[in-house]
Amino acid sequence: MRRPVVVGVALGLVAVVVAWWLLFFSPKGDELNDTKDEVATAERTEQQLRADLARLQELDAERPAQEAKLAQFAALVPPPPTSPASSCRPTRSRRRRGSTGCR
Repeated sequence: MRRPVVVGVALGLVAVVVAWWLLFFSPKGDELNDTKDEVATAERTEQQLRADLARLQELDAERPAQEAKLAQFAALVPPPPTSPASSCRPTRSRRRRGSTGCR
């Protein structure tokens, strides 16, 4: 009679351990894996954002030189005519349609 009691207690302990594993440990492990995945994703995003920030800082440092080039190019472009009507001549097709082409 002693042997069935020991086997029953052993099976009971195994059942308790399996139940503990399924009910408490396994879900926490899944949550831990999900959290690790989220951390890895956040770290990749952080690296990308840091690279973007570095590039934007480089562009910001280059801005004065780019603005100077823009000013040089703007000086090369002639100013618009003073009278908008002088540059606005209707073509034949526009005259047929009744449009002058001027806005």
